[in-house]
Amino acid sequence: MSLFLKSIGDSPRNRVLEFFIEGRELDYSLKDVMTNCDLSKTLAMLSMHDLIEDEMILPTRKVSKIQLFKLNLKDRPVIGLCWVFDDLIKVSLEDIKKPQVTEI
Repeated sequence: MSLFLKSIGDSPRNRVLEFFIEGRELDYSLKDVMTNCDLSKTLAMLSMHDLIEDEMILPTRKVSKIQLFKLNLKDRPVIGLCWVFDDLIKVSLEDIKKPQVTEI
């Protein structure tokens, strides 16, 4: 489980949010969400529906019959979650970079 999900809780909705935050500049199909979040079609659709209703995820374009979605980077809660996500990465990287001092 990722540090982000440990911090905000592991749920299908939060997995979808994390997936979109990781690739915040890209748009994704429902199948991408199902595959990368390890969710069934029903759970992915329910989570996406909730996030679209809350305007955290927006439909962007259609490729053939496939609707693509993108993170709404103008939504205040989304901006806050992106900040938390980025901050958690910085903290974890700082922990990795700290030299391990061993006493002899």
